[in-house]
Amino acid sequence: MSLDIRLSHCTSEGIQVSRRKGSRDNIILWTDRLRAAYDSALALHKTRDIRVADPYLVPNRDGSKLQRSSLSSYQSDLKLLMRQAGLEHVYWTMQQLKAKGVGDSEDKTVAGHKTEAMRQRYDKKLQRNKAVK
Repeated sequence: MSLDIRLSHCTSEGIQVSRRKGSRDNIILWTDRLRAAYDSALALHKTRDIRVADPYLVPNRDGSKLQRSSLSSYQSDLKLLMRQAGLEHVYWTMQQLKAKGVGDSEDKTVAGHKTEAMRQRYDKKLQRNKAVK
């Protein structure tokens, strides 16, 4: 998850993502689901005291960059709520969510990986083959 996306990265075309570790930067085009997530993130801004000119899309309480430790804490809280709702059998990590996003996308370059080997590493979707006659 990219925690350093700022509002200026959100354009009429989509959200510009700057990748790390040699991956290629790209723009994730708007979909209804991405737009809804974006709108939810913007709603957070109304509940926070943000005083920076170009705030982070998902800010910390004071408008600063959300730290990975805060994200881990929120993830733990969510997993506790899931357990209370009877969903304790559902296990996931942020890395698995990224892999699922790559697997679910028709465009396997969505994660910015430059090589086919890396794209295949993140594509966890099971391949379906027709049976032999």
